[in-house]
Amino acid sequence: MYAADSLFVDYQMATNALQGIYMLSLKEKNMEKVRMVVKKQEELARFFEMGRYYEASCRLELATMEKDADTVIETVQEMLSTLGDIGNFSRSPLYEHMEFKEMRAEFVEEMRQTLLKSFREGEAYDFLKGDARWKELIA
Repeated sequence: MYAADSLFVDYQMATNALQGIYMLSLKEKNMEKVRMVVKKQEELARFFEMGRYYEASCRLELATMEKDADTVIETVQEMLSTLGDIGNFSRSPLYEHMEFKEMRAEFVEEMRQTLLKSFREGEAYDFLKGDARWKELIA
């Protein structure tokens, strides 16, 4: 296994570890720690050059739970605008020894439609239904 292969696996393992801490902190209702873990998830995605989509998506669940309309809208906007670049991490020098399949445009569009559907139909986003910015974003 090349070091780059190990690096990619290490990112996935660290992400899973942080997700476990996040879930435990939620269960304990330790919101300060939850916020700290979300920041760490963003930093981890940035450190491993995963791209802006992965950096942004870390914020969505917490912002939605807190009904923070501005952050949800900003995060969804960033996620949708960077979705086409979701596979760009594979071009990072960190992963140059690894081979990745090229991300098909159809897959990205399918993902976009799935996200939009979940934003339109998900009860968690009901608090945004009257927000003109939200309506425009998910139209």
